[in-house]
Amino acid sequence: MLIGHGEWVELEGLSIDDIQDRINEILATSPIAKKYGEPYQEWAVHDFELGGIQISEYEALETVVSIVEALTEHGEAFAHYYNDVDDLETATSCFEDAYQGEYESMLDYATETFDELYAHGIPESLRRYIDYDAFARDLEAEGYFILLTVMYSGPYN
Repeated sequence: MLIGHGEWVELEGLSIDDIQDRINEILATSPIAKKYGEPYQEWAVHDFELGGIQISEYEALETVVSIVEALTEHGEAFAHYYNDVDDLETATSCFEDAYQGEYESMLDYATETFDELYAHGIPESLRRYIDYDAFARDLEAEGYFILLTVMYSGPYN
């Protein structure tokens, strides 16, 4: 017979030792502990919110803490990057170099990038001839970008 017992634990700001202490507290209050006088030894993660990052129910605490720290530092963009790279070490070490920011559109990104890199060398009288749309299409065609579209950005009902 399976007896479910657990609690939701907010992990942000907790160390591996803090999390292990919380797990031990939860196990000590389980029905098994009450019935037999000893805390149950096995635990698993059955529900989590990690920005869309999937973990196994027996994921190492070190991995979970690393994911939480990266999400805390970088936000939802890290989750999308991690899911694309699918390797925690690569994602945490390369994210800052790979992340280019948030823009309303690829055109906005292309315009800002072109202006930062090239506009200073182009006379003002010629800048109106720059085809930012074409530049944006070329950047997108290269396939080096993960484009995310936010469908809804308001309070959840």
